[in-house]
Amino acid sequence: MKQKVIVLGIDGGSFDIIDPLVKAGRLPHFAKVFNGGTRGPLTSTFPPMTFPAWNTFMTGVNPGRHGVFDFTEHIEGKYAVAFTNAQSRRSKTIWKLMSEMEKRVAVMGVPMTYPPEKINGVMVSGFDTPVGGMASASVFHPPEMHDELHAVTGGYEVSANIAQAIENQDQELALERIQATLKKKIDAALHVQQKEEWDFFMVLLGESDLVSHHFWRFHDPDSPLQPETVSETCRDAINRVYEQIDAALGTLLERLDDQTTLLIMSDHGFGGNGRRALYINRWLEEKGHLAFTREKLRRKLFVAAKNLGLKYLPQRLKIEIFRRMGGLADTTESMVRFAGIDWSQTRAYSEETPYFPAIWLNLAGREPGGTVPENDYDACVEALAQELRSWIDPQTGAPVFKAVYRKSEIYSGPHLDKAPDLLLDPNLIDGNSYLSRSSRSRPQGTCVDDITAKEMRSVLFQTKSGSHRRDGIFVGYGPLFQADVTLPEAHMVDLAPTIFSLMALPLPTEWEGKALHTHETEKTVEMELGCETEKKEYSEEEAKLVQQRLRDLGYM
Repeated sequence: MKQKVIVLGIDGGSFDIIDPLVKAGRLPHFAKVFNGGTRGPLTSTFPPMTFPAWNTFMTGVNPGRHGVFDFTEHIEGKYAVAFTNAQSRRSKTIWKLMSEMEKRVAVMGVPMTYPPEKINGVMVSGFDTPVGGMASASVFHPPEMHDELHAVTGGYEVSANIAQAIENQDQELALERIQATLKKKIDAALHVQQKEEWDFFMVLLGESDLVSHHFWRFHDPDSPLQPETVSETCRDAINRVYEQIDAALGTLLERLDDQTTLLIMSDHGFGGNGRRALYINRWLEEKGHLAFTREKLRRKLFVAAKNLGLKYLPQRLKIEIFRRMGGLADTTESMVRFAGIDWSQTRAYSEETPYFPAIWLNLAGREPGGTVPENDYDACVEALAQELRSWIDPQTGAPVFKAVYRKSEIYSGPHLDKAPDLLLDPNLIDGNSYLSRSSRSRPQGTCVDDITAKEMRSVLFQTKSGSHRRDGIFVGYGPLFQADVTLPEAHMVDLAPTIFSLMALPLPTEWEGKALHTHETEKTVEMELGCETEKKEYSEEEAKLVQQRLRDLGYM
């Protein structure tokens, strides 16, 4: 039975949020699809990060094959990073394959879709699109959609501009802007869904992720980051965003026919952050794997330039400065991550990103100042992994990490060399995540510690009270899904074959997942899935805008 398919993506969507609201009667349309369809947890990529997860969804393969592991990637031969975009991907998307099969598609708001692909249909790029304010024509395919959707929405926005509101601790204004942007995205999506001809339609709503990062400390009464007083608006912020999404779901259900299947999914789940922070490079220093240089004024200036430039400069002035000083966005991010390390005395290091930090060896032949010989790689990785597994938090008396993985245990494929050498899975403390902080903010010997009251008042902790969890959500609603059924498991790689099977399209043999419905699946066929598009580097203006947007989410 050939079906058209609608995918409603809810970034960071979690049953931990949705189920209590359904029980309270606040999400009637979610209740309808739960009762009439199949649902279950959707296991994200590891770590459960936005860019690799959405790329796995749209390609049907793991990051070792599509080549995207993070918001940034290492620049070969340097201690430096550059921001990734859609042209970093090395495997064809499901909508590109559909277009080649003469199916018509509409894809809106999915991360890592800038620049937009020239598909057979409509594409509107996601939150990481490097435009400020109202979306320019570069966000849309075909470009004529720019004027149409601006007219429909009163000015289409790819992401809510809440940076200044958060800086000013005006949480209610931040929520107002989040909900206003969400309304525009929903209005645009419902317009395209009704007006355009399509075989596959998808919209991704990212405001569920944004509001959860910022407002989790108000939402969760047990959050250790919750302030003494919480307004009812802040306490209910996440719930209100989900109610908006539920209303949009209701409209989609009204338009659904028996020739169309609705899938609801998220790239990861959500939970809270705690007050304990890891300083991984301090731990590596203590174990003799890393050495710091003396703190240099140059690094301090780059950190200050990053923070002040993102915080205070008017947008027009920032653009002009970074246009004149080419490469500064990538350079400042690289300096913050890599400066202050004595590479000649370092065998392993972490970039200490504020999300899912990992460890790299300072490998000869790969890093410019590598000290670990290539023939010592396996032994060094294994010894370091064993040490990490034995790291105990003195406050809890428990291991810091639930698991430590070699990259080959998680990923496979031709781009494995782009991945960190060790992937870390920290334990939770009372259900909350460890934070990751720069070691230069703590004295020698401080490897794990509580964040200070001053740090709690900083913008970083206002944007990072909520953190990703690996279990997202999946719901299948339509004639090929059984009613009121719970799936025992589902994985991100399963979505591509599920969609193609529903549409009665042949499945590429290279895809790694399985269809999640009970109907007989289509045959697999050999297809050329690789795409060696020459990557277009962001201009300095574009890189700075992406950096700001990632900072708003606590990723930088």
